[in-house]
Amino acid sequence: GGGGGSASLTPEARGALGSLLGALYSTLERCDEAPLRSCLETLVKPCLLALHGAVDAMAGALQAGGPVPPRHSSRGRLWVHLGLLRWRLLLPPHPVDPAAKHLLRAQLGRAELREARLSRLAAALAQEARNGATCTPRSARLVEAERTVADAVDAAALRASARPAAPRPQFA
Repeated sequence: GGGGGSASLTPEARGALGSLLGALYSTLERCDEAPLRSCLETLVKPCLLALHGAVDAMAGALQAGGPVPPRHSSRGRLWVHLGLLRWRLLLPPHPVDPAAKHLLRAQLGRAELREARLSRLAAALAQEARNGATCTPRSARLVEAERTVADAVDAAALRASARPAAPRPQFA
């Protein structure tokens, strides 16, 4: 049909919108994704209610024949809830900054590298004290393990993102 904009905001259409939003919420309640489920009541439900309220108010104003009020506060609340929902859903499940994960890997790898070097050195000293040998199959395996760790540290360091240092206290 070629109805105008007000034809889509009839009481039947508003009821259908309410049913649709209710079905959407029910579907989201059955979702297995923990981050989404954790913010259903605090963020998703207020978004859906604000959307339904805005459409209801717009339809009421159109049916009364008056101008549609701007409803800035409702729009602002809806945008805030949507922004918080987006932020909540995009947060990683762990506290590591995704951009700094390579830096963290490099730091952890350096600690592992120090441990590998100490282990290799202790094994070499023990072997030398036992029989004077400086190169054994075990020492060769330890050297290779150390090289592998060093290569992993170098690769992670190349991919690391520079991060500014934390601000120092003003009253230090």
